[in-house]
Amino acid sequence: MENASKALIIAGAILLSILIIAIGMYIYTSSHNSISEAGSQISEQEKTSFNQQWNTYEGAQGGNNVKALLQKLIANCNTNAQEEQRLVDVVCSRPKSTGFTQVDINIGVDNVEDSIQDLTVLRNFIEARHTYYVQLEYDPKTSLVNKIIIRYEESDVINDGQLVRTTTGIEKNSLLQKIIGKCNTDRNEEERLVDVVCSRATEDDGKTEIIITSDNVDESIQELQTLRNKIMARHTYYVQIEYDSKTSLVNRIIIKYEIDDEIDN
Repeated sequence: MENASKALIIAGAILLSILIIAIGMYIYTSSHNSISEAGSQISEQEKTSFNQQWNTYEGAQGGNNVKALLQKLIANCNTNAQEEQRLVDVVCSRPKSTGFTQVDINIGVDNVEDSIQDLTVLRNFIEARHTYYVQLEYDPKTSLVNKIIIRYEESDVINDGQLVRTTTGIEKNSLLQKIIGKCNTDRNEEERLVDVVCSRATEDDGKTEIIITSDNVDESIQELQTLRNKIMARHTYYVQIEYDSKTSLVNRIIIKYEIDDEIDN
């Protein structure tokens, strides 16, 4: 009888302990959920506040407003240098009507200082009296603005981070001359040498592909000069820029005589 009583006491103590633990878990879970809900509410408020500062710049904007937008992006880099999800990438189809190709500024916590310099340079090239077109993109997970696209003309097309736009033969001569200059200045820096592919310089011409390395710079310069001389000044060409996936530097320029010309990789 005495052993049975002790067993009942022990069983009761165990049950009481389980009950206390269960009540404690319930209180903890309820408190945690309340804190989480409060945190989520604050997070939503912060998202709204963060996005509102960019919303006012969406749509057609004068050059001075675009300059102000880029200045705000620079300030955002300084304020949120360690918060990856608050750093906003920028794509500009071209800051001026001629002489420029697409600008991609992909901002991360590891390259904030370099990105600030890029944003500053881009801001300085923006034409104050021109009307640009601004588009916002949002991160599907955080709902925060994560990319701002600035188009020089509303019709500028940006595909997969690359711009395909028309340029005259005169501009193409200038572009090829610039690539020749880069060959001379960066001949020993492989990652800065930019390959060139031209579908055809004239209507009856064939494809030209110039793969430039530090070992063939002089030969490549001759090929670029030959291509430059064949370019027709009054014809409209189509240019596409490609980027190295590791360095994010431009590594290939594609020139098409007609936009539907095929370039075999």
